[in-house]
Amino acid sequence: MNESEERQQVSLPSTGCDPIWDSETAAGYLQIHPRTLTRMARNREIPGFQIGTHWRFRQSDLDEWMHLKVSSHSKLEPCSRQLERSFV
Repeated sequence: MNESEERQQVSLPSTGCDPIWDSETAAGYLQIHPRTLTRMARNREIPGFQIGTHWRFRQSDLDEWMHLKVSSHSKLEPCSRQLERSFV
């Protein structure tokens, strides 16, 4: 069996579902340390689920979480305006 045939055997069938990432991959996507990600998941600050001792994360859940975080911050005044008011 050649390398290509081996890859075809171990690859999962495409189901059209979101990718499920381990903490290393998800942390890389979010550009944070994997330990930070698992701590946040343990504290229910970020969506994820645990299988045994390993954490897993859906890309769509992380995208939605980031969107909500960005949306909640955009409702606040920009920092520059807050600084201008404090000096007046």
